[in-house]
Order: sequence, then structure tokens, then C-alpha cells
Amino acid sequence: MHEELSGIHGAESWTIIEPVLKGWSEDKKYYVEDEAGRKLLLRISGIEAFQRKQAEHQVLKLFNELDFPMSRVIDFGTCGQGRYTYMLLTWVEGRPLEECLLMLTAKEQYELGVEAGKILKLMHSIPNSNDLPQWEEQMQAKILARIKEYEDCPYYLEGDEQAIAYVKEYRADP
Repeated sequence: MHEELSGIHGAESWTIIEPVLKGWSEDKKYYVEDEAGRKLLLRISGIEAFQRKQAEHQVLKLFNELDFPMSRVIDFGTCGQGRYTYMLLTWVEGRPLEECLLMLTAKEQYELGVEAGKILKLMHSIPNSNDLPQWEEQMQAKILARIKEYEDCPYYLEGDEQAIAYVKEYRADP
């Protein structure tokens, strides 16, 4: 077993531990299966992120009370002799949207957008207690970095300049 995983309750029953290399997070992420065939997502961060991850854990628990499909929080704590913090969640099967979006019809894409809007509305129904310090600033930096990556790549979508201009204009200034 990886040294950083020591101290996670139930880790001794894991039969598969595979890195997940997708997503914007800097967390180390792993797909995990246990002896019972339960599929999980393990997220690991340095201990310096403990307070931020603890706040994230609390927000996710609130989101888990809402009625939409998402990973469910199973456990949270420290591991690796206290050098790391972890969050264990249920695994959600699926494919990254960027891999399949263009295979959908315009109507299906629109319907996904409507569904996403409904989920965001539900999420925003939970009062904000500002439990995620610097979250907005970090997300703004990630968004701008992704826009720059897109602008620097040789591929583009027709009409992309309107979407990019909109995001840049209406984002909150950190």
C-alpha cells in the first residue's frame, strides 16, 4: 500500500488503487475498489490544505442532501502519518464531457445545459457561509489559466471569441 494511504479506515480492503489524472484539482486522485466491489474516489492533499479540505467536506455533505447525482462523502481525515488529508467519496460512472459533448445533438446539448442550470440552482439554494477560504480567487485563476491554454492551442471553435469575452467580462475580479 502507498505510504500516503496509511491510516485511512478500510484501506486494507482495497483491491484496486489506480491514479485518476483528470480534473482541475491539484489533489492526488485515485479510483479505488474494495473487496466487496464498491467503487470509490479517493482525494489526497498535503496537510497544509486541511482546513480548506475540511470546509469543502462540510459543503459536500450539504450538497449530498440535495436531490441530484453526485459523489457522496464517505469519510474525511488525515493519513500518511499526519502528512496528508484525504476525502473518500462514492465513484460516479461516466465520461468526461469534453470527450462526448460533440457526439450529442444540439438538442441533447441544450437539455444538458438546462439540467446543469437546475443543479446549480439547487446548489445555490444552500446559504453561503464562506467556509472555503480563497476559493473564489483560486477558481478565477483556474478559469483564466484554462482560457489562456485554449487561446494558446492551435484549435478553436467558431464563435469562441464571444464566449471568452463574456467570461472575461462577467467574472468576479479577485
